[in-house]
Amino acid sequence: MSESQPFLVKSDSRIRTKIASVFWAMMAVVSICFIWLIFAIMMPAFSKSKALAHRAVCRTNLRELGVALIVYAKDYEKPLSFADNWCDVLLKDADISPKLFLCPGDDASEGKSSYAINHNAASQRFREIPPDMVLLFEVSPGPRRWNPSGGPESLTTEYHQGEGCNVLFADGSVQFVPANQLHTLRWTPD
Repeated sequence: MSESQPFLVKSDSRIRTKIASVFWAMMAVVSICFIWLIFAIMMPAFSKSKALAHRAVCRTNLRELGVALIVYAKDYEKPLSFADNWCDVLLKDADISPKLFLCPGDDASEGKSSYAINHNAASQRFREIPPDMVLLFEVSPGPRRWNPSGGPESLTTEYHQGEGCNVLFADGSVQFVPANQLHTLRWTPD
């Protein structure tokens, strides 16, 4: 019986080793599943944070463009007759970066603009434009050109998952307008 004892100890040791390796393998699988579960739960939060950051950058870009546009318009005291080349005028005379013309939610390259000027403001002197009238807004992507202008038909909510868009008003304020309130915006001076 004493000879069989080492065999049992040896065999018992192998069983314990196998049980331990199976246990650690199962722990690894459970840990990986747990990490994936946490990742799956957190992913929408990360996505929402990224979307809010894009929205903030778009708002900042519009504010910077608005400051340049308002200063230019007040300096020259003429009607905003440069609606057909407003991007060029701001680049040349206001010395701003071309990157300001792109919203991070837009996948367009430089040489395009994510923003358009309200074509109804083009014939107005800046001091005659009501403060709550839309001046610049986020424009629909697609076959967009440089120096876009338009009206409510050109608005887009695509850069912000359809939730709304950023709008610069003639008073210099920038607001994120929810999609269900876009119809309330003022586009004409009357």
